[in-house]
Amino acid sequence: MKYALLLFLVTFNLSLSAQSEKITGKYVKTLNTDSGDVMTWTIRLNSDRTFLYHFQINNKNEELKEENVFGKGIWRSQRGLVFFTTNDKDLDKIHTLNFSNSRARIHIDASKNTFIVFYDSDISEIKELELLKEAN
Repeated sequence: MKYALLLFLVTFNLSLSAQSEKITGKYVKTLNTDSGDVMTWTIRLNSDRTFLYHFQINNKNEELKEENVFGKGIWRSQRGLVFFTTNDKDLDKIHTLNFSNSRARIHIDASKNTFIVFYDSDISEIKELELLKEAN
């Protein structure tokens, strides 16, 4: 019985580790507007369960040519869903977005492309945001 329990625990931990490895990586979306502005959203899910989010806009016709917004914190996954948390220590002058209460789905399309799709967040700008995972 002890061996069966040990085997179950080892298998369970290995499957969690494998699931995390499939999710970790850099996800990106770039949008070129009709006015010539370029917007880029990036989130990197690290294997140590931390994440870094970056939104950048390059304004073609504005005095402020470039604008950047950052967020960071920790993430966890469960059954294809990703849950984000930002602690007070993660917030500073640069990292101003609080990702607590943000949730996303991992989606793999027919072409085997992996996406992260935010479906719930207190940050209205990322609701329904879909980012493509870059190949390693």
